[in-house]
Amino acid sequence: MTFNSAVLTFDEILTQYIGDFGRGQKLIVLIVSVLAIPNGLISLLWVMMTIDPIKNHHWQCVDPSDATCNAVYVAPSSQDFCDLPADTWHWTNSGDHSSPHSARNTHTECT
Repeated sequence: MTFNSAVLTFDEILTQYIGDFGRGQKLIVLIVSVLAIPNGLISLLWVMMTIDPIKNHHWQCVDPSDATCNAVYVAPSSQDFCDLPADTWHWTNSGDHSSPHSARNTHTECT
């Protein structure tokens, strides 16, 4: 079996019959890319707006025997969480906050 050395590669076929990646194709890629930006922003907005550190238990009670704090932890509501004294709980994601209670009043429902 012999191979013909004149066989074109896929890239050569595209270049020969369709042409190089020219200005028109670059314009199409630019337009499609720019139109994708709002979709990405909407997706990020949806994800960030639905994250609730209180209901997702990103905090814990300092004293495990504190009945009031544990009741809020088991059935979290934003209002009950906001009513807890600052020294009864702390954030479990310490990398997110400079001090354990620094983001206490940044939750939207506590203000």
